[in-house]
Amino acid sequence: MTQKNLNKLYKYPKFDFATKYASYLKTLWSGAVFAPLLPSAMVLAIVGICVSYWIDKYVILRKRSRGVYHGPELAFHNIELLDYTMVFFSAGNAFFMSEVTGFNSW
Repeated sequence: MTQKNLNKLYKYPKFDFATKYASYLKTLWSGAVFAPLLPSAMVLAIVGICVSYWIDKYVILRKRSRGVYHGPELAFHNIELLDYTMVFFSAGNAFFMSEVTGFNSW
């Protein structure tokens, strides 16, 4: 066995930033949809994102190899997707309020 094969064998797996960004957005949007039903959903979503951030930071620094360079485009795209949070909050509010009150003006 050569040194190159050993390096490949013991190299840490790469960290997938795109999947983590998607996970953060999914958590935030789920909290926004269910916030009218459970008012503390947004607080729980933010706490979950903060805990996940610190866990990911540890994993990136200690347990993962350098992955593919995405550049700032991935971050900018996800910041643009944050605008949809209010849309999901409004849709969840309209749905749950119409179910609770029985009023359907559509």
